[in-house]
Amino acid sequence: MFKKSILFALFTIISVGSYAQSQFGIRASVGQIMADEASNIVSTDGVRISHDLRFVDFSSTRTIGFFANKRFGFLFAQGEIAYSTFQSNFEVRSFIDDNNPTLPASETHNNVDLSVIGGVAYKNWKIGVGPVFHKSIDFSSDLYQYEFYSENLRNVNAGFQASVGYSLGPVTIDLRYEDLFSNVGDHITLGNARSKFGSDMNSISLGLGVGF
Repeated sequence: MFKKSILFALFTIISVGSYAQSQFGIRASVGQIMADEASNIVSTDGVRISHDLRFVDFSSTRTIGFFANKRFGFLFAQGEIAYSTFQSNFEVRSFIDDNNPTLPASETHNNVDLSVIGGVAYKNWKIGVGPVFHKSIDFSSDLYQYEFYSENLRNVNAGFQASVGYSLGPVTIDLRYEDLFSNVGDHITLGNARSKFGSDMNSISLGLGVGF
């Protein structure tokens, strides 16, 4: 799925660029993944509660990459490939020893993002929708130090995005909303059971693209 999507996006970028080299560009964005706080009680022996693992929030996301787009009258198509990074933040409370405080822990996600957007263009405005794929290329977690924790990270996460953009010459500013088909705890296993974090992951971001 992801390899086919890469080929499709690259084909889009190349075919767009073959018509208008000025449509190639660099795009950077900052955003925020929105998810509700959630907690999961942990029992290491199946009898006593040993820890309380609480999801707190996500850090801001940062993305930089390349894009190419083409207008076809009142329609447009855009392909992108980018690198993104963000952190998920947790708190771990231990019930084994009263002297153990609640400790922070974070997980760092580094992805290659691939997206294709198509939609309507009118004057300087563009409104579009399309699929987005996030391929994990590096992951680290402070939670590895706890014996109850293990991860089963998906190689690729997918989602759907909507975009509103405004162009002024070679510069484009866009606002995007992304609905991910995953939740906070999909990759986390606590003991022998999948975690029960049910918070959905949706994000909003503001991007700046410059064509050349």
